[in-house]
Formats: sequence, structure tokens, C-alpha cells
Amino acid sequence: MTVENDAPARPLAYSTSLYDALVEFGLPIRGKILDAACGEGDASAPLIDNGASVTGIDLHAEVLDRARRLHPSATWRLGDVTALPVDAASFDAYLCAQGFHLFDRAKALAEAYRILKPGGRIAIWWKHALSGSPVRPLCDEAAREIDIHPLAGTLVGGFREFYAAPFVGQSLRVLQWRLVTTRATFFEEERVRLQHAGIAEEQVRRYIATLERLFKEQLGPDIGSFQHAYMQYLYLARKEG
Repeated sequence: MTVENDAPARPLAYSTSLYDALVEFGLPIRGKILDAACGEGDASAPLIDNGASVTGIDLHAEVLDRARRLHPSATWRLGDVTALPVDAASFDAYLCAQGFHLFDRAKALAEAYRILKPGGRIAIWWKHALSGSPVRPLCDEAAREIDIHPLAGTLVGGFREFYAAPFVGQSLRVLQWRLVTTRATFFEEERVRLQHAGIAEEQVRRYIATLERLFKEQLGPDIGSFQHAYMQYLYLARKEG
């Protein structure tokens, strides 16, 4: 999928291979798409840039304000993903990135099924640092120091509810993403990851400060860009019809 946007680009939050997989699965990139637990719209940004009609739903007004500034052509609404404020059978696709573990999965999946048109697509995904990434041990050590789970912000323990929901064609794609990133970009992604995981703001600040210290101690104070790698877990299905 080619991003069509003349504005200065923010770094992609997920790999182009993930969006290619969405297109291959039949997600209509210029259709009507609901972005659940949307945050600032990072997951749906490439779809917005390619002409999709996106409606983002989130419980946090402040992140919706930022989404409106970043992506004014989309619609951003305050709401609960377990009781979506939209009509039944009104969307071509439903997506949720990096947030589905935070709420009642069965209720959220029932709502996704309700709002999709017959034949509509659902895509839910998470990413986390690959175990072989040079910064993964630093993240794990920083998390342990402030007593949070190293994989906070990701799915832990499987996704049985997804396979029990009344969708068809359920599948899982596992996509590696290797990239060069900067320390500032990486720290910001880690901050957002923990905020989306519901970690208290004081713990987030302590985590980032600890991570900065570990970077200086173990990678050197002058490190700018570095190689990094993620695993992305993409769950796909469709509504029959």
C-alpha cells in the first residue's frame, strides 16, 4: 500500500507489510472503517492518507484532541468500545491496535460484529520488541526495576475470545518488522505503549527515565539511531454475508 500524503510524515507505528496484509485480506482501504481504542490515530493513519473514511472511538478526550489535529479529515468520537456509539451494520471494516487486552474482549467482539456490514472485515493486532532486538533486554530490565510486566501493552495468554466469536475465516499472521529508529522516537513509542496499557503516569515517567539511564550505561551516551525489531501479531476475520 502506498501512502499518499504531502504533509511531513510521522514514523509509521506499524510496518508496511502489516498494511499489505490487511489489503490482501480484503480490508477496503477506501471504505468506511472504525478504529476502536484509536488513541491518536496511529494505526489508521495510513488508511486515512489513502482515502479511507475513518471513525475513531476512544475513552480519552485528550488523545482524541491530538488525533483531530493530526488527522482532521477523519471523525474522532468519545465512546466505549464495548458499547459503540454507531449504528448496526454501518462499517466495512473494524480495526483495533495495541488495545484489545484492556477491555472485556467478548463484549468488544460482539460490538464489532454488530457494527460491521455483512462481509465486513475485522483486524486486531499487537506488536512487541523482538527478543533478539538489542534494546529488548533494556526494556525488560527497566520494567522490572519499576515493577511492571515487561510485555505491558500487549496480548498475554492467548486470544480465545476471538476464535469463539461468530466471525468466519479467523486467522493469525505473525509479521517481523526490522527497522532503523532513533532513541527519541523509540522512547516516545514506549511512553505511548505504557499509557495505552493503563500504566500510571508516574510509573511511565520512571520507566522512561530508567530506560534513558540504561541506554547511556549500556549503549553509550551518543547513540542516535539503531537497529530494532518487532513481532507483530495480526488477527483477521470477516463477518459472513
